Amino acid sequence: MIENILVFPTNDPDKPEFPPKPFYTPAFPASSTYPIQVPGFKNVWLKDESTNPTGTHKDRMAWEVLIKAKRYHIKEISLISSGSAAMAIQHFFNLYKASTVLKVLVDRTMNPVIKQYLVQAGCKVYETDLSQKLLTGKKIKELTENVSGIDITYREVLDRYNDNYYDWLSYEILNTTANHCFIPFGTGDLFINILIIAEREFNNRIFKHDPRFSGDINVISGCNFFGATTHSANTRLDKLFSYHLPSLKDYNDYLASLIHNHRIGNSSAILDVEEEFLEEALQLAREQKITCEPSGIAGLALLLQNKNDIPKNDKILIVNTGCTNYTVGHPG
Repeated sequence: MIENILVFPTNDPDKPEFPPKPFYTPAFPASSTYPIQVPGFKNVWLKDESTNPTGTHKDRMAWEVLIKAKRYHIKEISLISSGSAAMAIQHFFNLYKASTVLKVLVDRTMNPVIKQYLVQAGCKVYETDLSQKLLTGKKIKELTENVSGIDITYREVLDRYNDNYYDWLSYEILNTTANHCFIPFGTGDLFINILIIAEREFNNRIFKHDPRFSGDINVISGCNFFGATTHSANTRLDKLFSYHLPSLKDYNDYLASLIHNHRIGNSSAILDVEEEFLEEALQLAREQKITCEPSGIAGLALLLQNKNDIPKNDKILIVNTGCTNYTVGHPG
């Protein structure tokens, strides 16, 4: 027990933490995976994170941030956000009455409506021109007047091995045992977490798998993992664009090493989504009542973009990271 938070010190799939008690009902998997129709393909599935408390996969990360904020009595937390992460963290801070102040650095071109929602939720919002240069954690703290806390923009501060924010979600994704997996890539946190867990379970095949793992490692080691991203500042995929991504080279090097060592499929890559395929993806989502925003459904757009390179009968998983609910209230 950490103050009023019950945390199980285990990876027992029968004792999941998320979505957290007492406000929600924990489950593993915590979100649904179901088949969708994509013209030309016969076996496409959607991992749907839109049912999370604030509507996106960022709630998974926010829960971990809350736990650490309470455990270590962190007074102030700063981060750069385009909205989703900040909203998720503040929502959990509010639910569990955390005294930690969330200080959010946003680009000065951010939609003022989103900015106002963050303020109303309880965030302290600061503006700057993020296009100018890569900001260090120290500079981010300076710009957000954070004198007694930490900056978590760069995930390693609270998630040293890049495997904690989304480990449960990674297992949910890997357990589908798909041949091709399409994942939105913004900061790259989720994408890399999945790959780290995939590599870990490949190594665990000799000894003992994590109890949360129920996939077929022989299939997963040949699965192609595609990160759907953009490098265009004028894109509709606003949650996937970043002026600076200092870890991108390291991520690509890691991806190459996994391919070289036959841990994942040799077509795995981080690819830019062409805007012309986005509207088609959004139309398919609307027709099938999938709750998403453009960034959340980028994986489907990337599948459509590369449809000629994907075998039509293979099992394909699209990860929908959802759509941010900026007006979420107290559950119940």
